[in-house]
Amino acid sequence: MKYLNITFWTGMIIALVYVLFITIYLRHFTSFYDDMPELVRPIIVVYWSGMILSIIATLLFSLWRKTSVVLMFCGVLLTLPGSIVMLYGFQRSNCAYRFHWLQREPHLSPQTASVRINTDKIILPSAIMAVLGAVMFFIGIGPSGLILVAGLMMLWNGQRLKKHPLLDFQHDEILLTPTLYSDTYRIPARYIRDIESKRNKLRLTLQHNEHQEKIALTMNLFPNGVTAASLGSSLREWQEKHRL
Repeated sequence: MKYLNITFWTGMIIALVYVLFITIYLRHFTSFYDDMPELVRPIIVVYWSGMILSIIATLLFSLWRKTSVVLMFCGVLLTLPGSIVMLYGFQRSNCAYRFHWLQREPHLSPQTASVRINTDKIILPSAIMAVLGAVMFFIGIGPSGLILVAGLMMLWNGQRLKKHPLLDFQHDEILLTPTLYSDTYRIPARYIRDIESKRNKLRLTLQHNEHQEKIALTMNLFPNGVTAASLGSSLREWQEKHRL
């Protein structure tokens, strides 16, 4: 569980407090529990089932990561909106686990990168979602809390990605940010086993010793004027020059 970061643990505490609050509120501070116990009890069971699934997923993370991911998403779904921060932390932690065998690059210069992440495609929809959630909250309609918190978390992540290049060629290595929730990693040419441009995605297969990961870079990350085909062609040319 060493790859589970502080954001995840903070999110789990928030989710637990949220479920406790919902339980206490429904049982003691409303008349719903006495008037409609057949409706309220299943709601409480659903929330606590989601919390238990999240805890089980946490315990299984280092042993059976893929099973843990499925259980965590089920648990998060059952405890929304209180589990949004936990979900974000889990996604970041999962990426850290997936790419732990690569060298993380802490010194970044996205302004001079070969290909920058188009964060406008992330930040603008996130800001609209957050504003919409806030308006709905003040009006008092719909799942305003979920929309507001999700928009703010996506906005936060978009701002974080401004500091990361999508891809930068550096002699016989590239700097790559493989997913929306990952850090940037230094990848030697010899680690890249396959490059495939298909429709609007650039698919890379990375392999070193017993480690292998498949990555799909999508068009929503590419800056204007850059396509999966053109980026794939540049990567192949670079790889031919530097792969041993």
